[in-house]
Amino acid sequence: MRRIATLRLIALSTACIAGVPAIAPAQQPSAPPTPERRPRVIIRDARSKAETRDEQYPPYKREAGPFPVRTATVEWLDGARARALRVKAFRPIGDQAEARRRPLVLLSAGLAQTRDDGGFLAEHWASHGYITLVVEHEAIARNDPPRDAARAGGFDDRPEAWRAIPLDLRFALDQALRDPALATRVDRERIGVFGQGMGAFGALAVCGVSVDFPQRRNEAAARDVTFLDPRFRALIVASPPSEDVCGLDRTAWQTLATPALHVVGTA
Repeated sequence: MRRIATLRLIALSTACIAGVPAIAPAQQPSAPPTPERRPRVIIRDARSKAETRDEQYPPYKREAGPFPVRTATVEWLDGARARALRVKAFRPIGDQAEARRRPLVLLSAGLAQTRDDGGFLAEHWASHGYITLVVEHEAIARNDPPRDAARAGGFDDRPEAWRAIPLDLRFALDQALRDPALATRVDRERIGVFGQGMGAFGALAVCGVSVDFPQRRNEAAARDVTFLDPRFRALIVASPPSEDVCGLDRTAWQTLATPALHVVGTA
């Protein structure tokens, strides 16, 4: 009896130190609960997939590049359209950056955006050796009638406001290739354009996508308008307008003449 009492005291003391209630010798421990799915396993699996994906498709130049970047704001006067085009230029500088001609990218600003928007992309690209021009479109920068028109899925009552976007890009390229600070530094065989949202509309148009302006809908022979500029050799668009928006119909992309990357997503 003394031995049993001693064992009970040891068990009680150990249980108290461990912070759990003591189990009397006569009681049987209950069966352990059925293990549930542990979220940690799911998280670990997701991380593993992400790591595998990064190994298979490593992010392209995610970190800033080796070149310092110089910025400048310019306004180029378009006498034919009686307007000043506002542009912000991002240029890689330094002996290595200037040792050879560099590719040029035009960044087509979107709805309610100015030349000061999109700078994080332009600066990043410039740090990797891409001369980048952020082009502000007066027709959509003020965020007036075109916004309501875009929501309605069509044009406002001034189609020239939409026509101006690709014309801005073509004019900006003309000026860049004449500008003393840029002309001798641009590789004319490597010119690309990037656009987001309504800026993507202009980028698509200068790369060959056909546009159906409202006043031409009853003119089958002259239905589509093209703004194709073959000097643009590559196209990237993020969240571009879709079918039935901005004069783009189901056949619009059949005339796309430039290698393109479309970036889209869902909320």
